[in-house]
Formats: sequence, C-alpha cells, structure tokens
Amino acid sequence: MDDRLKYLVEKYWGGDTSLEEEGELKRLLGMTDQYPELRDFLAGADQLAKLETAMEQPKRRGKGFSWIVFMRVAAVFLGGVLLLAYWYTVEKQRQQEAAYLQVVEAFQLIQFNMAKGTAELELMADFRHLNTAGQLFNITETGEEK
Repeated sequence: MDDRLKYLVEKYWGGDTSLEEEGELKRLLGMTDQYPELRDFLAGADQLAKLETAMEQPKRRGKGFSWIVFMRVAAVFLGGVLLLAYWYTVEKQRQQEAAYLQVVEAFQLIQFNMAKGTAELELMADFRHLNTAGQLFNITETGEEK
C-alpha cells in the first residue's frame, strides 16, 4: 500500500494521473497519515469543485418575484422613455427650423414690398416742387386751363 501511494503521489505531482488514479489516491490518503498537505490540498480542491458546481446552477425560486425580470423591464421602460425624449427634442427642433424659415420668408416679402413702394414714391418726388393741385394741372385762378 505504501509503495502504491508513493507511486501515485509522484505521478500526481508529475501531472500524469487519470481520474481513476486520483480517486484511488484520495482513498489511500484517507486511510493513512502520510502526506497531510496533499490530503488537505485535495480536500480543498473537492470543496472548490462543489462550490463552483453550486454557483453554476443557482437554485430557482418558485414563480415569485424576480429582481432580474424587474431590472429587465425597468431597463426597457427607461430605454423607451429616453427614446421618446430624444424624438420629442428632434421634432421640436424641426418645428423651430420651420418657423424660422417662415419668418425669414415673411421678412423677404416685406422687404420686396417696401422696395416696390419706395420706387413708386420716387416717381412722386418729381412733383414735390409743385405745392398745389392747380400748379400740377396748370389751372389758372379763374379755373381755366392753359
């Protein structure tokens, strides 16, 4: 038994053991007081393996409240709200641009009509030196035309 244990320990530290040989090594170490560090190491490795298995497969509760589902729903809701806020901001900006273009168009129309009216007033500037209607139509004081 001691020779087999020594053989398996050397093979284990060399990294050449199979799963069956490691099982036999654990069984032999449990029956003897030799190699206490290796026995403790293998026991710790078994505990870690059990812990990892337990962590990989979480226990599912019943059909009760789940925080994960709540967080997913909250994330979707928040994403929708943010998307709606972004759309509202873009739409408001488009409306402001359209209103600005309408105001610019109105100012251009006013400018055009002002220029047209000013041109017509320039024609009337030629008659400025005439101060009465009689002088404009060459009417004498008697009311007869020349």
